[in-house]
Amino acid sequence: MKHITALILLVVCLSTTALADTDSATGSGNSSGITTGRGGRHGGSKKGNSSAASKNPNLVRGNCGIVASPSNPFPGPCVNITLIVNGSDGKEILKTRTSTKGEIEFMVEDSSKPYQIESGSKFYDVVAPKDLIKGGSNRLEVKLQQK
Repeated sequence: MKHITALILLVVCLSTTALADTDSATGSGNSSGITTGRGGRHGGSKKGNSSAASKNPNLVRGNCGIVASPSNPFPGPCVNITLIVNGSDGKEILKTRTSTKGEIEFMVEDSSKPYQIESGSKFYDVVAPKDLIKGGSNRLEVKLQQK
């Protein structure tokens, strides 16, 4: 019985960690002046600075979470997942990576232009937000679902 319990625990652990996104979080090479900000493994959002978005309307901050699904019954933060920011025309503007806590932070060139978030991982689809977003808006809440 101990072996079966250990095997089940191992399978659960492997199924939730094996899908970590390993793509590189680099800019798209677009010379439009848009940068990836301080997201990903080297920063995330700064604690205690909740008014930063109001000071910089081009800053987009938020969180990313994995929702429960039949293929993954355990919700949690998006850990090191690549997200793609597209313009309203669908062209890729930049790539960014979530932190180990699921935090997102990136800069857009023009806060008045709408942008769309897309998953850069072959394992996940974006389920929210489906609408276009703008820089400097309230905290962005991205929800991904395992394919």
